[in-house]
Amino acid sequence: HILHQGMSYYGATFWVGANAIIRKRALEDIVEVETVGGFEVRTYIQDRTVIEDTESSIDLGTHGWTLVNYPERLSYSATPPDFGSLVVQRRRWANGGLLILPKLWNQLSQRRYQRERILFREVLLRVNYMASITWASFGLLFLLAYPYDSRLLSPAVFVAALPYFLCM
Repeated sequence: HILHQGMSYYGATFWVGANAIIRKRALEDIVEVETVGGFEVRTYIQDRTVIEDTESSIDLGTHGWTLVNYPERLSYSATPPDFGSLVVQRRRWANGGLLILPKLWNQLSQRRYQRERILFREVLLRVNYMASITWASFGLLFLLAYPYDSRLLSPAVFVAALPYFLCM
């Protein structure tokens, strides 16, 4: 909740499914129409990845729409009932950002071509949001495999980590 409000400030927010109020005109801009069995099927929110709200955020930005998170909760979503279900959910989400990262690069290229100003901090926040699960997983594997000894545990380690924890 708070993370997305901070990202709104830098123009780097994403739509979070449970808290969305979307203009119908915006949905009409991102609709994909196909004919199936002689019937026209209109798909507004793509389901190519399991993080369809993040992918739709990129689609909306590509069509010139701006996303803003309201500073109060608009709804509450269900949390998985147990740890096993939570693990399954997070595993599904883990690579979704990587799968749509090329779509973000295309959007940024298009904006650059149109001479739109793109702030570096916006790019950093968006890439971090979409890929952080991946590099956090690699970091965890490294930390689990690296042979630590007592010399590495010092107050300096905690001081070095403090800015990260303050930001998060």
